[in-house]
Amino acid sequence: MPKTIAITTPTGNVGSKLAGHLADRARRDELELILLARKPEAVKQWIGPGVRVCAGRIEDADFLVGATHGVDALYWATPNSFAPALSLRAGYRMFAESAAAAIEANRIPHVVHLSGFAHVDDGGGERSLFGALAESEAILADAIENLRARHPDQSYGITHLRAGYFFENLLGQLYYMREHGRLFLPVNRGRRIPMVASHDVALKAMSCLLGAAPSGRVFQGAFGPQDLSFAEVASSLSAGVGRKIRVHRLPSALIRHQLLKMGRDHRTTDAFILAFQAISQGKVAAEPTRDRSSTTEMSLKQWATIALKPLIESNEAAACPARVQYEAS
Repeated sequence: MPKTIAITTPTGNVGSKLAGHLADRARRDELELILLARKPEAVKQWIGPGVRVCAGRIEDADFLVGATHGVDALYWATPNSFAPALSLRAGYRMFAESAAAAIEANRIPHVVHLSGFAHVDDGGGERSLFGALAESEAILADAIENLRARHPDQSYGITHLRAGYFFENLLGQLYYMREHGRLFLPVNRGRRIPMVASHDVALKAMSCLLGAAPSGRVFQGAFGPQDLSFAEVASSLSAGVGRKIRVHRLPSALIRHQLLKMGRDHRTTDAFILAFQAISQGKVAAEPTRDRSSTTEMSLKQWATIALKPLIESNEAAACPARVQYEAS
């Protein structure tokens, strides 16, 4: 029997690319693919032989348990879409607990969890993205460990795919890059962090899902070709689009005010500010340490040429075409 794989967030930066790759495999009868989506019409382009949609909300444990019955591998990414009354960490916790219930109920052998490249205490408490990611990892890993304890004769594992800062996050300032040749960020321009194309993260996730499940808990990085400072980001973008792009550091309070004025959720806005403050203070380092397996191919210059340049040169309205995520998904 072919392997059955279920994926969450099939319309996200990584999930949409992963869905496309796996749907091609499913059409060749190499696997069965389940797309977990709130709106079936949003993923209709992939529906066909070997691909089906289960429509519902993945934070609903009853739905998720039913939708993942019999799957061999689950790709899990946490969307930023939860009730306004919840804090960022409470929202992440709710999603992770739903996933844990499905993992244990269906004895899912392998989970690939999209996480972030760093786990530090940024002092944000319930507002902290780094804290939310770490807590999600722990909840999912506990579910796998519970299965291992109850069924020692069988293999269960989780791969935490720790991805760098997405190049696609820069599209949130497409207007400013296009009209003014500028990016505005609350960050020390000299601090280097891993940065990666979501395309490469999707390929790494697919490799993990199609490969053998680990025994227990493992960590896999997806860090791009090299760590970059935001001064180097400006140079790479300029080279890729063929025009000067500058990165300007602005006070956190001003950036926060502008994001909220644009209608951004205050929870993801605060998490974004806290994360960049931690980066500026030198608190952030990639875990696991970069090695050959975590070094991916596409450079920021290549991405800028392929993805950003056509948007900058377009005559259409300079609106962000992607769902911008300041976390890793």
